[in-house]
Amino acid sequence: MRAPRPLQTQEILDARTAIVRGAADRESRLFALRGRPVRRARVAREWHELLLFVRAHPYAPHVAAWADDTLAELIDGLDDALRDALANSGIATTPTRSTFSWPLVQALSRAEDGTLVQLDALEAQPGVLFETMRPLLAPVARETPDLLPDAHVDTVLRTTFGDDRRTWLAHLVRALQAAPLGTAWRTYVWMQLAATVCVQGRAAGLSFARAPQTTPVLVPHGPKRDADVQAACAAGPPATVPLTARQRTGLQQSMRLVLASLQRETDPVTHAETVTLHDMGRGVRIALVPLAPAVRLPFDSYVGFMAFRNGVPLAYGGAWIYPGRSKVGINVFPAMRGGESAWFFTQLLRLYHHRFDVRVFEAENYQLGLGNAEGLRSGAYWFYYRLGFVPTDARLARVAAREFARLQASRAYTVPRALLRELVADGLELTIAPEPIAPTDTGALTLAVQQHIAARYGGDVPAATRAALHRVGALLPARASRTSPGSAATAWYTALDAIPDLERWTLRERRALVSLLETKDAPDEQRHQRLLRHHTRLLDAWRALSKAR
Repeated sequence: MRAPRPLQTQEILDARTAIVRGAADRESRLFALRGRPVRRARVAREWHELLLFVRAHPYAPHVAAWADDTLAELIDGLDDALRDALANSGIATTPTRSTFSWPLVQALSRAEDGTLVQLDALEAQPGVLFETMRPLLAPVARETPDLLPDAHVDTVLRTTFGDDRRTWLAHLVRALQAAPLGTAWRTYVWMQLAATVCVQGRAAGLSFARAPQTTPVLVPHGPKRDADVQAACAAGPPATVPLTARQRTGLQQSMRLVLASLQRETDPVTHAETVTLHDMGRGVRIALVPLAPAVRLPFDSYVGFMAFRNGVPLAYGGAWIYPGRSKVGINVFPAMRGGESAWFFTQLLRLYHHRFDVRVFEAENYQLGLGNAEGLRSGAYWFYYRLGFVPTDARLARVAAREFARLQASRAYTVPRALLRELVADGLELTIAPEPIAPTDTGALTLAVQQHIAARYGGDVPAATRAALHRVGALLPARASRTSPGSAATAWYTALDAIPDLERWTLRERRALVSLLETKDAPDEQRHQRLLRHHTRLLDAWRALSKAR
């Protein structure tokens, strides 16, 4: 019996087109591909992406299970050479080699799902590397680097930690955890080591990562292209999916591994301490991840997300919220492109709108292509524009309307690159509802507070913090003094100290600050944002500071 012909890229692409269009022969095209040998890395990538797409958009009840079984066959059939060729692909069991932050390495090292996390290389210069490592070693061993001045880094590590390189990362992590350093300094020391970490395992990647989901929602006629932001936001808040403690922990770690497998990480996911899951309909669920209190931003509430369709990772990103407004950025996973990305995005805006009372959204400039060549090439600007995002500058609004009309009239038309750069630099906004609160440049506000510390306290941050705690604390009810040093709310005291007329505020206005300080350290910042938008005296004072710098 003749062996089956190796799978070809074009066959996979043709099957994908048939599925997206809901063609009558889609099943015969798709099922004919199963069991064919996969010889090349590109073929494996395309096949993996198609199977994920089908698993997320099943057109019939049996297709989701078929996609899961075929994914398992693909992963189990990869040989070592193909796995190495597929490094950093997000495919389960293939290696990901990257530099990750200290908090993420700690979190990944605690994985209990069989994921292998080990040191791949230390790329710092030998002199920097040895001096950085020295304090991490036992006192009796701190001369080891000096005794091996010309040795390769691996030789020093082997001499220090033993021959089994699989244990080197664990040794480094334990040593750094035991060092008498704060989190910020541990993060700095880890950065100086310039460590490349290898992550590999069945749970590491998009292949089998799943969010809690019930029966798959079918797409019998192919993905829909409808997307109406205003209608979505008017539909009301989505339902919150109840999660057990184990499901929350598992979802947080799964999100870390998904991003890590693609050499990516975001602060909310890396530092995740809690997560909520929201059912948006059509099989789409969105996990919201607030930035943990210990690393929380002083003014914006940075709330990350990862979206799933029928449990399969769909997209990730985040929103930077300040009363009434939010910057927002999304990244759709390559396997999910060509699906219902526009409809999903309207649901994401609906979620942030209802949960945080966001009325004006700003497209994050990097997503549009500012300093991002891929964003320019992909035409991300027009994805947002089609959904109702528009330039705030009247002249650029006219330019964008003209260029969009040309794009609509001819598929061959390309917006001049210089003109597109001008458009993305200005950004885009979408108004869901009238917003009476004037915008504040929180970046300018941050600089204004730093300038206050420099001018009044000579740049002495501890002195400025002590003085702010004393001055502001004396103006607030006694219960506000419970704020612990290093909490997210502590930074607020310095920002409040920059307000010159705080003593003239009414008792009610000062009392309202207490609730804001307390909610700043809550597990999430939902209530904090709702309280902040009603404290007009504070918003006006900080807006004035941001403009006066």
